[in-house]
Amino acid sequence: MSDITESTKKAEKTGERKPRFTTENCLNGMLAASVLQIVLALLLYLLASVKMELLLIETAVGVALTLSAYFKADERVPCILLRVINIFLLCGVLAFGIGIIVASYFMLASSGEPNLQIEYSQIIWIILPFIVLPPLLFLQTVFAITARYRRRFDLVLARINGILVLALSLILCFISLEYRQGGERLILTSFTTPKVFGYDFTIAIDNIITRAVFCVCSIAYVVFAFKLRSMPDKSKK
Repeated sequence: MSDITESTKKAEKTGERKPRFTTENCLNGMLAASVLQIVLALLLYLLASVKMELLLIETAVGVALTLSAYFKADERVPCILLRVINIFLLCGVLAFGIGIIVASYFMLASSGEPNLQIEYSQIIWIILPFIVLPPLLFLQTVFAITARYRRRFDLVLARINGILVLALSLILCFISLEYRQGGERLILTSFTTPKVFGYDFTIAIDNIITRAVFCVCSIAYVVFAFKLRSMPDKSKK
């Protein structure tokens, strides 16, 4: 990884203007954007709407994969195992979400529900932010770490995951968080903390600014991921 700052050092020696999208900036930008987006998602709706047990499991898996990527992704066998797990999680989450949506449609269609379209759309706007988006957000951090080795396959996975997160982030901010039934939001965006020294606090950060920052983080991640270039495969030489 000694080549990360090579272009920066050359620019400093020659007195040239430092490139904006250096390898170092892109890697740091991906990691910062992914972590900030997870924090925003937790405060924006996850802590208010998702069971704490499920969040703890997702967080534990995300941290374990991130640490594995940081310490072991430069070794061949751990790298292959990590790729298999990441691909399994990425495809599994997507397949699970799509499967529930399709199954729900056929169940509602066979039941003769008159308000099928309303019920079906409600299911979609709930499944996407609750089941599909959170695991992909944690995977973003893992891919931001594996991208440091600049292997072509890992960069492709990071870009695919980033695009999916961007699409789901836009759906969350512009559709899901605005979806209401009977005047009530289906997705809660505020929660009260446990009492500490007899005081509790209500956390509610849902507004146009936080939603914009949430989407900008996803856009930045995708831009940085596509600006990175893979290193040549030395084994082919």
